[in-house]
Amino acid sequence: MTKLILDPLSLSLEFPKASESRLHRVRILCQVVEYDDLTATLKVCKVPNIHKLHTEINLIDEPVVEAYTLDVDLFGVLDKMNAESISVGTIVNIVGYFNGEKVNVIECYPVNGSSMIPESNIKVLAEISKLKDFD
Repeated sequence: MTKLILDPLSLSLEFPKASESRLHRVRILCQVVEYDDLTATLKVCKVPNIHKLHTEINLIDEPVVEAYTLDVDLFGVLDKMNAESISVGTIVNIVGYFNGEKVNVIECYPVNGSSMIPESNIKVLAEISKLKDFD
């Protein structure tokens, strides 16, 4: 089962036992913060209007952008990417396998941001993200 992740930084909390021998398929709904074309790295964060789904503890006095973002290597899917998918502010779906350290991306595509506006849609996504796998 592919697990919907609404906060990219919660991957380690969701899958504490993830490893190369125990991969977890994930679909991360997130927003593009930055793209580095030299390393094909996409920096993403939680979509701002999605409420926090877990308790966050901040140990940094003055948080920096990196404290709230996840770096995703898109090198393996560059041939399938378009400019919209890497534009700052774009909401994207990233599909891949989480191994405890990083997401091995198999797909990344933009999402229509207007579907994120109604509160009822966000509540449905939050409930879907709580579904548990049967393994």
